[in-house]
This record gives sequence, C-alpha cells and structure tokens, in this order.
Amino acid sequence: MDTPEYHYKAGMRAIENGDFQQAIKSFQRSVDLDKKFAVGYGGLGLAHAHRGNNKEAQNYASKC
Repeated sequence: MDTPEYHYKAGMRAIENGDFQQAIKSFQRSVDLDKKFAVGYGGLGLAHAHRGNNKEAQNYASKC
C-alpha cells in the first residue's frame, strides 16, 4: 500500500528496530504523499534526533 499512514507505520517499526535511516526514508515517503501529514514530519524529527541530527530534528518537529 502506498499511503502516508502505511509509510508512517513502517517508519515507526524501523524506529523500534533501531534502523533510523530506513525510518527517515519511510517518513519522507509519507510526507511526499501528503504535504500536510503532520505526524510524518514528527516521525522525521524523531528519526533525525536518534541519529544526532538535532538541527534537522528541530526543523521537522516545527513542521508538525
């Protein structure tokens, strides 16, 4: 399935597994499909925070 919700859930599973790069890809796909999908931006912020990219994390967190 190619929906924002599907990719968001895939991103959250990747976070749980510690695969933050895959999480970023999934969350990015969710917001590519729906530019107003706020939780996708929150997921991007979370994944970037886990990778230590604090500036990116803040940027995405502010969008949600």
